[in-house]
Amino acid sequence: MNLFIHLLTAIWLIGTPWLSVAQSSVNSLPFNTHLICQSKAEINTVIFAMPDGIEDKDFHDFTDTISLTRGDTSLNLYTLLLYGKDIKARKDVWINGDDVYIYYSLKDGLQIDSIVNSSAATAIATFDKMKVIKEHNLDSLNAFLFDQLRVFYTSVFSTVIAQMIIRYNFGNFELLERLLTELEHQEPYIQNHKFSQNEKLKGILAFKDLKISDLVLANRDSVSATIKFDTSQYTLIDFWFSACPSCLRDHKLLKEKYQQLKDKSVQIVGISNDQDFQTWKHTIDIHQHPWANYIETDSTSKIIRFASSFPSYYVLDRQGNIVKYSTRIEEILYFLGI
Repeated sequence: MNLFIHLLTAIWLIGTPWLSVAQSSVNSLPFNTHLICQSKAEINTVIFAMPDGIEDKDFHDFTDTISLTRGDTSLNLYTLLLYGKDIKARKDVWINGDDVYIYYSLKDGLQIDSIVNSSAATAIATFDKMKVIKEHNLDSLNAFLFDQLRVFYTSVFSTVIAQMIIRYNFGNFELLERLLTELEHQEPYIQNHKFSQNEKLKGILAFKDLKISDLVLANRDSVSATIKFDTSQYTLIDFWFSACPSCLRDHKLLKEKYQQLKDKSVQIVGISNDQDFQTWKHTIDIHQHPWANYIETDSTSKIIRFASSFPSYYVLDRQGNIVKYSTRIEEILYFLGI
């Protein structure tokens, strides 16, 4: 196998955020996996490996169908990498079970078209379908996720399920406390895994009585500030930070819709999680946000109570009550009738 590709792959993997130490073994039996490509792209080398390191056996000359064996561990996370003419692509997949078929293609990057015979992959696919109608079926979505959490207690995949529950139930502290109780059944090595959601969840629950109006904020002139909710029908809170590409992309849309929001008596308030005041100030100056922007100045950040990911959006009424939460600005705008 080409030594250059080995070296390039090692460098690429070292720089990835999910690089992990060896995982505890769950089942030492070999499991069959079939990689089936539905693309005519000029791929030369296919690598299928666990993210804790790549071995020679993980390199394969490209063919449309590659059959191989793997040994499941508690992680159940695998990485598919492609190399070829002007091609370097990667996708992470959660899989388990025997005779797993992974159908993939190259369409604006590596796409996983479908995965067959993996309960972990099926759980993700089912969740993706259910979340489309979550506004009308959130109870069913939560019931499904808690059922899957119990199925995957012995797998690190349970941390992904916990993340989904947290993301779609911000503000529902009764349910989040129930989740924390459920996670106590995880094995210690999963509770302490770097993918674990336990500490994040405890951090959120520690501030469950905190209101957005309680955050310690400053404006661009370093003057302490508080948010007033009685000046508009609704207040749209945008939690963001300067190095967040999704946040800055959404800001372009918010600028386009700013007058429409203003006409509907909706004020926008940006609250930044930036750690450097000058960086934050420079960003809002460059992008010329027409709405109010504040930065958290509390030495113990409490934004985690409201934002498990960025951007995060809240709509509040005149009394400061949360009436809508989402990580998608399009969903917020639809709620506001924009």
